[in-house]
Amino acid sequence: MNTKLQTWCAWSILPFIGIYLFGFGYVAGFVPPPSPAMSAADLTAFYAQHRQSIETGQFIGLMASGFMLTWPAAVSAQMAQAEDGAFPWLAVMQYTAAALLCLLFMICGLIWSIAAYRPDINPDTLRMLNDAGWLIFVMAYPEYAVQLLCIGIAGLQDKRAQPFLPRAACYATLVEAVLGGGGAFAIFVNGGALAWNGIIGFWLPIVSFCTWLIFVMLPCLLRAIAREAAESEQESATFLKKSSKKLLQV
Repeated sequence: MNTKLQTWCAWSILPFIGIYLFGFGYVAGFVPPPSPAMSAADLTAFYAQHRQSIETGQFIGLMASGFMLTWPAAVSAQMAQAEDGAFPWLAVMQYTAAALLCLLFMICGLIWSIAAYRPDINPDTLRMLNDAGWLIFVMAYPEYAVQLLCIGIAGLQDKRAQPFLPRAACYATLVEAVLGGGGAFAIFVNGGALAWNGIIGFWLPIVSFCTWLIFVMLPCLLRAIAREAAESEQESATFLKKSSKKLLQV
């Protein structure tokens, strides 16, 4: 992947976060999330009151979820260079995990859209769909952990003088792989810190992930891509200089 395309992919982190949170959180009204302890009648009233906004917000979120395929592509491009000529297993696993996460995000949005689609839906059916959407959303941890662990390990194994991830960023990535796991326990509770609307189950993973993307991943990616572009230009200039000398000698 050329460096210009990598740069565009890296910058897609910002529209991914901004557009997705705008649609999912603000328009749909899913932040803060509805409580898992909410009764079927109260949940039906919530969907009835916000039906159009939920449908619109989830549509926006579905469109923005495509960016979950772009910025990981730039990450994998940098990871592949760090794997020292061997088959880039970590880069492939990272992008595969990102693609699975993108699919799960889309499934969640579709489930919530289906729940809001018919005004006369059975309250128990609506609650089951709402449960399914939220539990998938917060429990899709294994793919998330694989993605971040691959990034962190690839960075630590990068033996180049200027690795694509500094040591501190690698450790921050590994820590984030752990912080994102709070929602995995949401199936066991319907309230409290571990629930899908709790501090550990929702707020900590969301806030830490967005912070990691903006303040760790994005600047590290942009610096690595800029170095690659500069090295490529230097190699091209050296090649042209040598070629010119050979032509003059002839």
